[in-house]
Amino acid sequence: MRPQQISESTTEASQRAIDTYVLLRRTHDAVARRVEKEMSRWNITTIKYGVLRHLSESRATSLTELSQKLFRGNSNTTTLIDRMERDGLVRRVPHDEDRRVIMVEITEKGQELRDKVKQPYREFLTRMMACYEGEELEVLDRLLRRLKERVETDGLSR
Repeated sequence: MRPQQISESTTEASQRAIDTYVLLRRTHDAVARRVEKEMSRWNITTIKYGVLRHLSESRATSLTELSQKLFRGNSNTTTLIDRMERDGLVRRVPHDEDRRVIMVEITEKGQELRDKVKQPYREFLTRMMACYEGEELEVLDRLLRRLKERVETDGLSR
């Protein structure tokens, strides 16, 4: 193989990778916009729903743990919880043993909203993903997990 052929092949593979990345980003953005639009039917965002879902599945959770679960910084989570507390969806409670730790728990109003949204939201997600058949979902899942693992484990170092 001549050096020019290797270079062209590398360039094609590189361009394919870049094009796929751009498509992945555009797909993510389109899905996120559509999901947010669906959630707006209940005057809630996906991140707020995520908080309600997490809190309804566990006992009171610290702000730090909640930040980690939501992949958000502590200051962003604090602002989010401020708004949700103002809306009566969550409340801050003291930690049983450490007064420095602030815990968050879901309120009855928050639980009612979560219960109201849960089933229609799951049905919407199922309809959205119905463009794939069972085996295709398994392949997509495997491919996305591989990329996520590579990025998270810094598999990109030279």
